[in-house]
Amino acid sequence: MNRSEKSPEFERAKSDAFRLLKYRSRAEKEIFKRLKEKGYPFQVITEVVAWLKEHGFVDDEMFAWLYAYDALKVHFKGPYRIERELLSLGISKEIVTKTLSRLKDEIDITSVLKAYLERVRFDIDDSSAIEKLKAKLYRRGFASSMIDATLREILNSHET
Repeated sequence: MNRSEKSPEFERAKSDAFRLLKYRSRAEKEIFKRLKEKGYPFQVITEVVAWLKEHGFVDDEMFAWLYAYDALKVHFKGPYRIERELLSLGISKEIVTKTLSRLKDEIDITSVLKAYLERVRFDIDDSSAIEKLKAKLYRRGFASSMIDATLREILNSHET
């Protein structure tokens, strides 16, 4: 046990970290940043984050998986956007790559894109509406080749 683990400041910082974790899982860097914003010293923050990791409350790999799965299946974000968001949350490139690989292995991303397209209303005969939809899907993080192939498949099924 480190010398500050019994200090009132350590306990307050740990309590603040738990308050953050109460709402959703968080990345290690996110916890660190939020505790720093609250004015805790570097040493205390480091010890709190280490304690949280040691006790299983903070796990960047699990966080990345839960975030990516939710982003894809619930919010219909594509792999490229998920990658950008995870990196901006402080997840290491190695964990992000591993998570996206697992996501692609376990979930058919094309079927998620099709499900999103079924929910979105667009005029099949309006080429400008289709171009706007393609741009929106690209911004959502889907590959342009996947967008084109999926839209082509949907358009072909409506023609028959």
